[in-house]
Amino acid sequence: MKTLKWIGISVLSLLIILAALVFFQVKKAEKIINRTVKIDPVPLTIPNDSLSLVIGKKWVTTLCADCHGDDLGGKMFIDDPGLGKLYAPNITRGEGGLAYYTDKDWLAALRHGVSPTGKPLLIMPSKSFAQMRAEDIGGIIAYLKTTAPPVDKPNEEAGFKAFGKLLIAMGAFDHEFGVNLIDHEAPIPANTIDQTPKDRGKYLASVIGCESCHGKNLAGKIPTDPNSPPAPNLTPGGNLGAWSYDDFTAFIATGVTKEGKTVDNNFMPFKAYGKLPEEELVAVFDYLKSLEPMESAL
Repeated sequence: MKTLKWIGISVLSLLIILAALVFFQVKKAEKIINRTVKIDPVPLTIPNDSLSLVIGKKWVTTLCADCHGDDLGGKMFIDDPGLGKLYAPNITRGEGGLAYYTDKDWLAALRHGVSPTGKPLLIMPSKSFAQMRAEDIGGIIAYLKTTAPPVDKPNEEAGFKAFGKLLIAMGAFDHEFGVNLIDHEAPIPANTIDQTPKDRGKYLASVIGCESCHGKNLAGKIPTDPNSPPAPNLTPGGNLGAWSYDDFTAFIATGVTKEGKTVDNNFMPFKAYGKLPEEELVAVFDYLKSLEPMESAL
C-alpha cells in the first residue's frame, strides 16, 4: 500500500510540474504574440501612374490573393483543432478592411512584418517582400490603396489554442514571424533592368519566397510549421534536374509533379504562381536549372 501511495504521489507531482511548465510556456507564447516592436519604415514615395498600378495588380493577384482570398476580402488561412485558427484579414478599402492604412503602415506591414499597433505579423512573407524593388513594392501599395475593388466584409476571430501556443514558445513558428528575420534598416532595393532571363528569375525567386520554404541555397528544408511537409531540393541535384520546362508548367497548372506526387496548394502555392506571366515562369525555371547541383538538405 505504501508503495502504491508513493507512486501516486510521484505521478501527481510530475503532473503538477508538467502543468506548471505548460502554463509558463503558454504565457511565454502570449508575450511573443502580443509584444510590441518599434519600427520606423524606410520611406518610399508611392507612385500613382498607370504602369505602377499594372505592376501592383500583378503582384497582388499572385502573392496576396492566395492568403487573403481572390477578392482580398479575407480568408481563414489555418483552421486546425489542435493549433487554432489564423485569419488573413480583409486588405481592401471596404468596410472591415484597411482603408485607414497610411503609406507608412503599408510599408511597415509589407517590408517589416509589423502592424500599425506594433504587433508582429504571423505568416506574413515580409522577408521576401523586403527584397522587392521600389517599383514593385510601390505598385502593390498603390494598387491596394486606390484600385483594388473594396469588399465590405468583417474579419473573423482567430487565435492559437494552448498546444499552438506551446509550439510557439518552443520556437516551432519562429521563422513565421517575418519581423525576426529582416534587416529593418536596409534600404529599399533600387529599380534594376534585368539583363538576362536568369537574372530576372533570380530576382523573382527571391520575392516569391522560394528561399523561405526551400532554404537559402534551395537545397530543401524542414519547415518550422509542424503541419507543413518538407520542402524539396530545387537545385538540379534534386528531381527538378530531370524536368523539362513542360514538366514545370504542367506542375504549376495541376500541382502534380513529374514523379506523380500531388502537392498541397496551402504549402506550395502553385495556383498563385500560375498567374505569373509566361516570360516570368520561363525566367524562374531557367534560374533554377542554372543553379549548382546541391545534395538534398533533407
